[in-house]
Amino acid sequence: MAQVSFKGYIQRAAEKYIDVSEKHSKPDGQGGWETVGYTNFRVWIPENQRGQQFEKDMLVEVSGKQKTETSEKDGKKYSNLIVSAETILVQNRKESSTRAIQSASDILDSPF
Repeated sequence: MAQVSFKGYIQRAAEKYIDVSEKHSKPDGQGGWETVGYTNFRVWIPENQRGQQFEKDMLVEVSGKQKTETSEKDGKKYSNLIVSAETILVQNRKESSTRAIQSASDILDSPF
């Protein structure tokens, strides 16, 4: 497993995990940026933090351990990026500040 840290937007929030999408951009040649793709992660929330409020479109910074799992659907193979979170910070876009809502040194009930 690799140690990872990234920022992204919550696409789905469930009881035990959040799905986070990290946007990739490049200069558009006119002084702006264009989106060239996304990386999607399933982020497992530690047991002792599962009551926290996570909502779609929240900007979060995630740090944790990542592994890749392979799945198949309709005859097509997919690589799934799974992160067992150690910390998740919600980014407050209006005030450009960060508040910690989750921190765990031991990850209970994670898939690893």
